[in-house]
Amino acid sequence: MKQIGFVECVGCALVGVLVALCWPGLRTMPVAASAGVPLLAAGLVEAGLGSYLRARVRDNRIGVGPGLVPPVFVARAGALAAASVFAGAFVLGFWAALGMDALLHKGQLLIAERNLPGGLIGVFCSAALVAGALWLRRCCRAPHGGHDDPRGGASSGAGS
Repeated sequence: MKQIGFVECVGCALVGVLVALCWPGLRTMPVAASAGVPLLAAGLVEAGLGSYLRARVRDNRIGVGPGLVPPVFVARAGALAAASVFAGAFVLGFWAALGMDALLHKGQLLIAERNLPGGLIGVFCSAALVAGALWLRRCCRAPHGGHDDPRGGASSGAGS
């Protein structure tokens, strides 16, 4: 699996900031305080799936057969985690820009004062999504490396 880079995540967050800053009428759009809660739910689900898969990988219960988790499921969970990290970073930047704008214009616009709690909750929930996705991504790795392990881990092939 390719490592998720810090630069890519920051880039996604900056794009989210730019979208929020360039969106006409965003300041005057009311934001519910619960608007970010689905991101929190997704982050918790991904963290729980990561813990489940970590236990399965640790106990060597990955494979084809009854009581085993198929390897393709683990690979798809890793792909979901990678996509969620980037989507969460984008939305984190968006919510951060919205919250910062609300904080800066709190005394000037009544709607900005009302949007501040929603912006802060959105930042927290987006950060939870990124954290849950990073945990899931980490839990989907092979325990002793593999053929494409850049750290030179032992492969599980017959020639080892």
